[in-house]
Amino acid sequence: MLLLQNYFPDCCEQCCDCEKVDPQKDRVLINMPNIMPSAQNAKSLAQDPHLFGKDHPVKPKNVLAGTDLAKAGDDEAKRREAELVKFRLEEAALIEKRKIERQAQEDRELRQVQEIAEAAEVQEAIEAQDLLEAQQASMREHQKIQDGLKEIQEEEARIKEKSMKEQRLKEEAEDKKQVDAFLWTNGFADMDSKKKSMFKSFYPLHVAVTQNNADMVQLLLAAGARPMLKNSAGLSPLQLAQKLDKKGSHEKILRLLQFGGN
Repeated sequence: MLLLQNYFPDCCEQCCDCEKVDPQKDRVLINMPNIMPSAQNAKSLAQDPHLFGKDHPVKPKNVLAGTDLAKAGDDEAKRREAELVKFRLEEAALIEKRKIERQAQEDRELRQVQEIAEAAEVQEAIEAQDLLEAQQASMREHQKIQDGLKEIQEEEARIKEKSMKEQRLKEEAEDKKQVDAFLWTNGFADMDSKKKSMFKSFYPLHVAVTQNNADMVQLLLAAGARPMLKNSAGLSPLQLAQKLDKKGSHEKILRLLQFGGN
């Protein structure tokens, strides 16, 4: 709205005796577009004789001159440029902030991955140590069992050897008893003593061969009797057995003497 009071002169002072204009009562309001008049239009309006008369040109108030408009445009351009610079700085700062935050997030994630990896390595080391200790314990237990079995086997071997030795001694004692009985029965003092009878001489082996006693021949040889001693006929026990052998009657004795005579 434009208040037209400012465009009319106080003509009543020069004319009739009208009432003086009251600014509060005598005014007309006109709805105008929200467009400010340009400097040229404002100047035309001020010089319009229908509005203001010839002698009373009035310059409208609140109208910017051309220089003011140019200055206002420059100020607006500078303001916009300043706002653009500010916007770009803020945008750059925001990008840098986001970059820093992203880098910090990546660093945190990397630290988390490293911590997880380190924890996994520690866990693997603990598990490996536990496994090693379990294996060592198992090996010790296995070795302990093996040592126990070895001791048992050695003890069994000692017992067996002792038993065999006792059995051998028992058998040797029994064999000696039989040899002694044979020697005593046939009049010999020992296994290598010579006996004479009716101008003949012979040894215990010759008697055992003559009796075809293969068991006694074996016992005498085992006791140490010498199979190379000859009787008065110049025969060794082997030669005597060969002479007395009839159709394999002295075969066992022959094998014993052939083996014991070598």
